[in-house]
Amino acid sequence: MNYINLAAVLLLASLAPARAAEAPPAEAVAVVDPTVLSGETFLFDGVFYRLWGIAAPHRDQHCRDQRGQFRCGRHATLLLRGLLLAAPADCRIIDATAPGALTAPRPVRCRLAGTDVAALLVRAGYAFADRVITDTYLPAERTAQSTRAGLWSTRFQYPWDWQTEATTR
Repeated sequence: MNYINLAAVLLLASLAPARAAEAPPAEAVAVVDPTVLSGETFLFDGVFYRLWGIAAPHRDQHCRDQRGQFRCGRHATLLLRGLLLAAPADCRIIDATAPGALTAPRPVRCRLAGTDVAALLVRAGYAFADRVITDTYLPAERTAQSTRAGLWSTRFQYPWDWQTEATTR
C-alpha cells in the first residue's frame, strides 16, 4: 500500500492551499510522526486528536468498485498517514476544554505547508464534510464528487450511516 503514501505526497505537492474559515484556535501543536488510527484520527504525544469538520470511513469499513469490495477505511487511514508523515503538521486545537483521553479526541485543524489537511482528504474523496459540525468542507466535497475522486468513484456508505448500522448489528 505504499502507493497511497506516495499519492498523499503527490496530492500535497500538487494542490493549491485549501483555505477554509478558521475557528479560533486555543492551542497549537506541532505534530511530527503521529500514530494514525483512522482517516480522521491520530495519536500524538499521548493525546488523541480528531480532524475537525470531517468524517472519514471507519478503518474496518468496506466499499465496492469495479474490481469488488475493498477496505476503503484502510485507504483513508493510509492517506492521512502519508500526509502526516510527509512533513510536520501545524495543528490548532479547536476546543481546549475537550479532554485528551483516548475516549474523547481533541478536535484540531491541521495544516501542512499552509494547506488544510482535512480539505485535502475531502477533496481527494477519502473523507466527507461533517455537516453537523460545519459546512466549511462542503465546497471541497462537491469538487471531489463532481470529479469522481476517491470514494466518489465507488459504491460507499457515508461513515455516519455505516456507524449507525454497525452499532445495531
